[in-house]
Amino acid sequence: MYDSGVKFVNDYTMIYSGAPSDNKTRKAHGVAICLDPIATKVWKDSGSEWEAVINPSTKKVAEDADKFYFDLQDTINNVSTNDMLIIMGDLNAWMSGNQQQLSPTNCVGPFTVDVENENGTRLKNLCEINNIIVSNTFFQHKLLHQTFWIHPGNKIWHMLDYMLANKKFRSSVEDVQMYRRASGAIGTDHHLMRTKIKIHLKSRRKGDLQKKISMDAVKLKDEKLVEAFQKDLREMVDDVNVDTISIDEKYELFVSHLKKKAEEHFIPDKKFNRKRKEWLTDEILKIIDKKAMAFVEWENHRGTNLEANYRNKYKRLRKLAKTKIEHRQEEYWDEICEDIEKFIKINDPANAFSIIRRLKRGNKRVENMPIKDKNGKLLVNSTDQLERWREYFCELFNIHSTVDPDVINEIQITTPSRSDLERQNAQPSIEEVERALNQMKSRKAPGSDEVTADILKAGGEPVIKWLHEIFNDVWENEKMVKEWSSVTLVRKVIEEANVAGVKFSYGRNDFFHGCREKYENFNVLALLYADNLVAMCETTDDLEKFMRSFEKITQKFGLTMSVKKTCIMTLQQLKKDQHGKIFKGHEVDHLNIDINIRNQKIETVDSFTYLGCTITRDQRQDTELEIRLAKAARAFNMLRYTIWHRKSVSIA
Repeated sequence: MYDSGVKFVNDYTMIYSGAPSDNKTRKAHGVAICLDPIATKVWKDSGSEWEAVINPSTKKVAEDADKFYFDLQDTINNVSTNDMLIIMGDLNAWMSGNQQQLSPTNCVGPFTVDVENENGTRLKNLCEINNIIVSNTFFQHKLLHQTFWIHPGNKIWHMLDYMLANKKFRSSVEDVQMYRRASGAIGTDHHLMRTKIKIHLKSRRKGDLQKKISMDAVKLKDEKLVEAFQKDLREMVDDVNVDTISIDEKYELFVSHLKKKAEEHFIPDKKFNRKRKEWLTDEILKIIDKKAMAFVEWENHRGTNLEANYRNKYKRLRKLAKTKIEHRQEEYWDEICEDIEKFIKINDPANAFSIIRRLKRGNKRVENMPIKDKNGKLLVNSTDQLERWREYFCELFNIHSTVDPDVINEIQITTPSRSDLERQNAQPSIEEVERALNQMKSRKAPGSDEVTADILKAGGEPVIKWLHEIFNDVWENEKMVKEWSSVTLVRKVIEEANVAGVKFSYGRNDFFHGCREKYENFNVLALLYADNLVAMCETTDDLEKFMRSFEKITQKFGLTMSVKKTCIMTLQQLKKDQHGKIFKGHEVDHLNIDINIRNQKIETVDSFTYLGCTITRDQRQDTELEIRLAKAARAFNMLRYTIWHRKSVSIA
């Protein structure tokens, strides 16, 4: 376990902290908090935070230990007294409690196993100052379930790992116990410490959430299952009377029946263990269990004549498990590589790249990306984050603008032909619905109703008829389905989240101006693509005149030019002698271009990106080539250790 962060394992969330990844060792283990789905939801909404503080070993000098506790105290000071504080890890401290003088103010409980050392005194002082308890010492267990580490010399067990919590939440800690078998499975000299925490929070009203359904992609392609699915839908359509209900009720009935039947036919088999790694087999699991049992037997016979036998047995099983896992992983990756190459050879890139995207990993979780306010302050509370998003979209879309009436009157309205009018006024036909459904892309995320295009396509004729009826009702009654009027704003992942406030990566290429470059046959060259404009002018005066005119004309149409996304770039010119010979490395001096729009100065840059291509002052393609090669190398290296080094893959 290296570094610190958040990892999602199926429905569970692991908040972990370990040693830095730049110094990898076999002893680099750490601590983690495991949250179930309900606790994960509460954790996200509460704005909880975690921070890693590295503790020096006992071999370090006292100054390092003091620095650690100073850093730990600074972290504690940042936590509100109303919040629960949890400190976990190897603190290299031996603690002892006074079992004769127990009181509610004690920070150390009666169930200790060591004689207090210097680090134990430091830890005890920290707990007394901050009203923190050492939870390990308040729960009575057998000695083998209280100690975590055995001294390699004198073979004495000690308690070095601790779970600390503030006294306000001491009743929330239900148990702290050590487990030996888990440490044998991963090969560490520290045993696993497990803490059970149950926090009683104030209940709140839950909204009506759509039930998420997961479909088996293999079953969706099974002709027999698809035929049975369509048969059930056909019977359902015949049995339901939809003439007396509203459009919204009809659509809700359609969605509920469709999801119900889809779950009956296409839901993944429960016997398939999705929590297990794809390459993991029952044989490997049995060997791992035997290895863990052998470790426990070795622990039970420490210091006896049979210790060497049990230690050798554990090492043999550990080596066997490692060999089996490596062999099975090789087989698994070879199978994956063969599948990818097979799809590429039959011209099926969709399936090939779906496997590659699944393998490359490293995708950022949107909900974990930081959000900052306008002043750059990090927002950790979900309420503040939603308020920031509301503020951002209000500023983005609620822009005051006026349209010149004369401009509207100048717009010529073309009269459509009779055939076009008949086609536009006709009700949607069932053929149009079928054609539109077939044009929908598969394997895409569903809307708020959780109905995917794959399910609609699998429904076939019954789904087409039902959708056709709903579309006709909307056409005749001129009333939209309420579900279709709602919009879900999906937060965009911003690379490295290195932004101040909220800013989407539109780039700075919406408006480019160049000058001092001689062109023949024209004075102004403009490149237009959607709202991206590049204008090249011969002189600075022409450039400023163009910008003023552009600003004035766009305002007549109710449009506002973004000054922040507008920039100026002068093309590089080299000096020449009287004979026209170019002096390399000697650039013509350009005057500082000072153009202001709405009291804001337009920034001057040395390069910009237009439609994905980088353009520089020297008009060379070196920078663009370097960027493209870097992107290709980055994408290639993502699969370096999972695919490209496999012997079964041929790169041609």
